Amino acid sequence: MSLVTLAVGVLSSLLVAAEALAHGHEIFIKSVPANGTVVTQSPARVVVWFSTELDTGRSRLQIFDADKRQVDTGGGGVDLHDPDHASLIARLPTLPDGAYTVRWRGAVLADGDIVEGKFTFTVSKKR
Repeated sequence: MSLVTLAVGVLSSLLVAAEALAHGHEIFIKSVPANGTVVTQSPARVVVWFSTELDTGRSRLQIFDADKRQVDTGGGGVDLHDPDHASLIARLPTLPDGAYTVRWRGAVLADGDIVEGKFTFTVSKKR
């Protein structure tokens, strides 16, 4: 394999990754709790909304604590009560004070692209 062929292959891979990342930022609309917020009560769920329909079989939502342990009740994915299938939902037990990371993976139904992202929120019941 020539050096040029290798360079073209690497560049192509980087462009595809950048396109997927950009696509992910384009379809993400909002979340509750929102990125970077401090909530004074443990949320019962996390919801993330997108601008397009998601594949129910390949999309997921997970929440992790500061020690990288999954804290949601499992099964976080497309909200089947959303008629557009454009939101992800994960249910939570009562969370102690601390920082949490939300990781989402959406499979765009229209073109099959996988988009991923993450954000954080903090629970602090102290005022």
